[in-house]
Amino acid sequence: MAPKATGVGGESDTTEAKSASDEGAESGVGPGAALREARQQMGLDAGEVARSLKVDEDVITALEGERYGELPALVYTRGYVRRYAGLVGLDADALCAQLDALQRDDPAVVRMSSTSRSTSVAALYREHAGVLFGSVVSLVVVAIVAAVWIAWRSAKDPVVEPIDSPLATEPPADLGVPSDETNPPVGALAATDGHQTADTQATVAESDDVNGENSPAGPLAVTDELEFLFSDDCWVEVRGGEGELLHMDLARAGDTLNVTGDAPFSIVLGYAPGVRLTYNGDAVALGPHTRNRKAELVLGH
Repeated sequence: MAPKATGVGGESDTTEAKSASDEGAESGVGPGAALREARQQMGLDAGEVARSLKVDEDVITALEGERYGELPALVYTRGYVRRYAGLVGLDADALCAQLDALQRDDPAVVRMSSTSRSTSVAALYREHAGVLFGSVVSLVVVAIVAAVWIAWRSAKDPVVEPIDSPLATEPPADLGVPSDETNPPVGALAATDGHQTADTQATVAESDDVNGENSPAGPLAVTDELEFLFSDDCWVEVRGGEGELLHMDLARAGDTLNVTGDAPFSIVLGYAPGVRLTYNGDAVALGPHTRNRKAELVLGH
């Protein structure tokens, strides 16, 4: 019979604690006393309650002692009361009503005091450490993704500096036939006196033809022409049929470039959207040869 009596007594104690909480809501007394009484009836100490609620033990003792100046703002204190009430089996709504009535009657009672602010922040950090860690990790991941994206954009659109060479700074030499004797063939410049007769020039030119150099027939055989019109800055590289470099330079918006030589032409355009290209007078569509705004194509197969 004794165990049964004890059980009945336990139920009676819980009922009395709930009645005390209801009376407190009407009288304006805070919820701390009811919470403490219910905890003691369950045989728990403040430390066990604090560990169960994952808060500092100081929060539990301040709440039970009605020392609201040591607790954080009302919204957090209400959360403590509600969780504590659920743990010890009390009516959470009634206890929160007590707290609200107490704050309504004297707003200065329930507030975040200057002495407890640092403690409250530390408690909140411990309670939400996982969320804070996840937020920091997310920020780090976003920063890494942004850095990778910027590096990828820089690699995709490199800034090409002009090469300091005659091919990069000077236009291609005139490939036409000299119009008079004041501009003799290159072979004639090999003479020692610099005042050759027409027969001497012809002899030297024939000698150069044997070696395949400076042949007058060479320029006459060039029939293929490329014309570039630039609406934006663009790096241009053109190679002839034998792989020789015909042009390599950075063109500016508004420039026009004409390149002649033996097809096929291997062409690289650093910024294809800013170029209009014609081959022997016919427009060339760059879209099928463009990837990431860079075009690579061969004309005159």
